Amino acid sequence: MDTPKTSIMDRLASSAALPSTPYIYNLVPLSHQTSPTNFKPLSSSTPLATISSDNSLRLYDPSTLKILPDGELKNVHESVTCLGRFAPENEDVNVLVTAGRDAAVRSWDRRNGKLAAEMRSPKNQPFSALACDAKTNTIAAGTELLKDPPGDVSVLTFDVRNPSTPLTEYVDSHNDTITNLHFYPTASASSSSSSVGGKYLLSGSTDGLLNLFNLNIKEEEDAVEKVIDHRSAVHQCGWMVEDATKGWGVVWVMGTDETMSFHSVRVGEEDEGGELRLGDVRERFGGNYMVGVRFAAGKAVMGIGSHTEGYLDLLPQNPSLSDIWENPEGGLASYEFDPSERMRLENAHAGEVVRDFYIDDQGDVSSTTLFS
Repeated sequence: MDTPKTSIMDRLASSAALPSTPYIYNLVPLSHQTSPTNFKPLSSSTPLATISSDNSLRLYDPSTLKILPDGELKNVHESVTCLGRFAPENEDVNVLVTAGRDAAVRSWDRRNGKLAAEMRSPKNQPFSALACDAKTNTIAAGTELLKDPPGDVSVLTFDVRNPSTPLTEYVDSHNDTITNLHFYPTASASSSSSSVGGKYLLSGSTDGLLNLFNLNIKEEEDAVEKVIDHRSAVHQCGWMVEDATKGWGVVWVMGTDETMSFHSVRVGEEDEGGELRLGDVRERFGGNYMVGVRFAAGKAVMGIGSHTEGYLDLLPQNPSLSDIWENPEGGLASYEFDPSERMRLENAHAGEVVRDFYIDDQGDVSSTTLFS
């Protein structure tokens, strides 16, 4: 096995500690987004946001990992499940969006800590997935199935300016819990080209399917433009996009059985793209479970954790994102993560399961959360 490089965890000044014993679900940076895969460095004015099992929303100073003064909102939901950022590209985040099992989606103004808007499930279904596109003033939310599948779940979109009624309701395309929602990225405001960003929504579900919806179409049968079968329950998925004006990208998918696949997609076109299936990543790279895919230094980075040995490995992709954009099909065919460049975070949360990680844009800070 390749020798892991020195842990970047050694460069952390401290560990984030919650007031009691709740665990953190996920991390959201509040610095402004400079491209579909990059953010400006964090600072005390653009901190790191979290939601946790005590139903609180908290803001952390990234230099100390301490909760900021007035940086805690308690009881944002009866059972919070999701956290999203609502800000146009190249603007810092002032509005955060949460969703929960109380069938509500809520937006919060972090400048005054007050509730800005609320959206609700028409069928009073619990929410399990969330996505935001500030340029189109749209929030998407997916629901959870509380019984054995198949069952009734929904993918809803709302206009934050008129949150009382959904813009669209897609109720037939999945039959199990919606686990992920992602808008196709919005092009930079400085771009002179048109963008399909905010018009297309990717959904992932524990039914094993991913759907690409054209949100301009309300009739569900016509709105579903593409269907991807991961062949196992979808735990996480997302877009890899360099230039949102081109309408092209790679969808990465992570299954609950620790399998991974990649699919090239051209939105607005019927042509089938290429795919790459890595299978069970534990057999390739070791570890016990995948955490997800994040981005740093022009590359995708996969996190793999071990609860038996207590580490978190960060594996950069090879080739770089730019290589894939130059040759979409060929780049995808040779897509791989590089174990020789792995960076190991020893004693990552004392062997508890790591649920999220974020790599600072400078590449010198990594924050992780745990499920305990």
